[in-house]
Amino acid sequence: MPRTATLNPKARTALLEAATGLMMAKGYNGTSVEDICAAAKVTKGSFFHYFESKEELGRAALQGFCETMGRQFELAIGTEKDPWKRVLRYLDAVEGMAKSPAATRGCLLGEFSNEMCDCSSGIQAMCCGAFEHWTAKFAGELAAAKKATSPRAAWKPREVAEHFIAVIEGSLLMAKAKKDAGILARNVRHFRAYLQGLARA
Repeated sequence: MPRTATLNPKARTALLEAATGLMMAKGYNGTSVEDICAAAKVTKGSFFHYFESKEELGRAALQGFCETMGRQFELAIGTEKDPWKRVLRYLDAVEGMAKSPAATRGCLLGEFSNEMCDCSSGIQAMCCGAFEHWTAKFAGELAAAKKATSPRAAWKPREVAEHFIAVIEGSLLMAKAKKDAGILARNVRHFRAYLQGLARA
């Protein structure tokens, strides 16, 4: 039966925002439809006008989360043409995330990946795709920077991009556990020093 997702766009947005916040705090499996409806102030019956299942809502929340993060990075890089400055602006954007209270809430992509790694749900496939897109995007920036300054250096942009994403995800996990957003900023600064060493290689 078709769902009337346009019946009340505000209710749909409220469900997405509630799901994102709860699932970042409690995980996908630890969050029920009832929890989401209560936080969004939407009845459980109305929930199914917008999403046919918790998984569909989870996919929509993850897509929205990844799109929002992508826009933030694009805005940070802006129209800068210098490849190394583009990379450094990317690092600045991540380090700046530590100033937001959201930094201690974790990462929805990381949370879902951890929970869904052993299942075959659509969310697990989305997590793989999101990490691949993120890796390829940053690796492309690194490749351009390397070509401009040290094309014969031995380091591989994709491997360094994967390392950086691991730094971010691990830092956000620790920040959530310890309620210390400064962990992310400190680890990005360490990565910046590491990257500058690669640039001189």
